[in-house]
This record gives sequence, structure tokens and C-alpha cells, in this order.
Amino acid sequence: MQAAKVLWHPIGEMAQAKDPTVFGGNERTFDSVERAVIFVMEQIPLPDRMSAMIQTDQGSIDFGEMETIYASLKSAGGQDGGG
Repeated sequence: MQAAKVLWHPIGEMAQAKDPTVFGGNERTFDSVERAVIFVMEQIPLPDRMSAMIQTDQGSIDFGEMETIYASLKSAGGQDGGG
């Protein structure tokens, strides 16, 4: 497994920030890309989800790629065997 760091910004808070160019975001680290994708798709609210990115040692994964990975996980029954 490869570690994956999820980075995202709370869109509503950014809109209210006086200078969004210096607005901080959120981050969380997971032990796999799959777990990171599930977190993004199931735990982050939709508007904020659009700002999410996953960073790994091999590069970054944008939201469109996350949607594809998530669909693949769900069609395979998910990482925990559920669907």
C-alpha cells in the first residue's frame, strides 16, 4: 500500500475570506489511495469535495480521477467488502 494525503479547502469559508490566496486548507493522511478516495467521496461535503486532491509519492490524483477510482471500488464491492 502507498500512503496518500488528502488536501481540500472549505469552499464556503474561502468565499468569505478577505484574501483567499492565503487561506489554509485541510489535510488528512491515509495508508492507501483507496481509503483516501473513500474518505473524499463519502465524508467531505460536495462543494468542498470539488477542491480535493490526493498526493502520493508517485504524484497527485484530481477529483475526476477520484470519481473513477471510487466507481471502480464500489463496483468491486468496496475495500471493506461492502457495496
